[in-house]
Amino acid sequence: MKNIFRSIDSRFSTLFVIICMIVLLQLGPWMYSSVISLFAMMDQHTLFIVFTLIAVLGLVFYVSMEARRHLHIPYAVSATIFGIAGFSFWNMLFDINSYTYLVLGTVAVAFSVFRRGLRVDITGSRRVFWRQIFVGMISAFVLFVLTNFIMSLVFPELSDALLYTICGVLLLLGAHLPTGAITTMGTARFSYDMTILVVLYNFLMFSSRVLPESLLNISGFISLYSAAITSSVYGILVGLIGAYLLHRHSSIWVSSGQKKENIYTITLLCGVLALSFLIGANPFIAAGVMGLLVTIRDAKNDPESHILYRVENIISIFVFLLIGASIPFSVIIAFTSFGTLVTVFISIVAMILLSLLFYGFGKMGFLPHAKIKSYMIETYSRHDASIMTGALTLFAIPYLRMEYMLLVVVSIMFVIAVEYLYPWILRSFKYHA
Repeated sequence: MKNIFRSIDSRFSTLFVIICMIVLLQLGPWMYSSVISLFAMMDQHTLFIVFTLIAVLGLVFYVSMEARRHLHIPYAVSATIFGIAGFSFWNMLFDINSYTYLVLGTVAVAFSVFRRGLRVDITGSRRVFWRQIFVGMISAFVLFVLTNFIMSLVFPELSDALLYTICGVLLLLGAHLPTGAITTMGTARFSYDMTILVVLYNFLMFSSRVLPESLLNISGFISLYSAAITSSVYGILVGLIGAYLLHRHSSIWVSSGQKKENIYTITLLCGVLALSFLIGANPFIAAGVMGLLVTIRDAKNDPESHILYRVENIISIFVFLLIGASIPFSVIIAFTSFGTLVTVFISIVAMILLSLLFYGFGKMGFLPHAKIKSYMIETYSRHDASIMTGALTLFAIPYLRMEYMLLVVVSIMFVIAVEYLYPWILRSFKYHA
């Protein structure tokens, strides 16, 4: 009898703890205002805030992990809920300016790209591998230009920066699961995500907002594109350096049995980011190349399973906690219809366009030949798209000024769709396939 009630009790107790955590965050401002007047010295006041912040963050991380364990609630969803519930409380404890968003967003994006590089399944010959990389790059470029053009027609009131960012965030369809119908498309999807980041980084955030349509008149933007190309080449070179260092020490760990992968990898990844900015390289390309080449060289040792394996969960919780704490609940309600409309619209457009592109490449022999329904199923197969969405949102917030609220709502709606709506659609497709 004791074993029968144990699992039920853990679920109900976890739900009860979640509710208590939400109530605590809601009452946080009142309790904070009641206690803070007791401190007359500034140093005591500061220490109280710091330790309170650490304690509350620890509770949020613990409850989020328990919610995932017992109730299967994704980290992104639970962290967003706690961020929204404690909006006033979080803003009392700390103030995040645009530069902080930029730093945290850059680190989160670089880490996500690095981890995706580690997940690439190296199957088949090298010729097939690089051919799929080419397919991914072409698909990303065509899909980004078309969806951006369609978005500008449907939502003409949005700024160029917001249009770019929304297209970049919503087109992150994620890496395919190993059990998918077309498993060899995993490398192409990795390249697809990487190219979106290159477009966002070079042609939106760090170049003068060059529109996709201006690619047809590239002669008028030679200086901007030459700088972007140079930054990309430097990013590849820095990624090669980081990959060599990580590969060398990964071999040492395997032979000696030492467990220092996480500390060393974080240090090396931050060093690669610093070197990228120092010489004008693209840090996202450097991080992606670093992870991809380590996978190619150390595929037998399965680096993805032991390099920064658990750090990703912590970053995901932290990223979406900040996203939820960025705007009040009333603003989320006000922009929910817009966020839902954009998410559903662009997702359907992306699914149809990408399925047609992959179907065409399959006819030409660049991808496995399959029916168009199979490609639609693959397009809806999403894996770890949430953390990349949150990272890109943090990265783009400093560049959007007041429009960042729209992006935050869109990203929240997209995460809900990725975690709950799209899996249901995927199951429906497979059921009728």
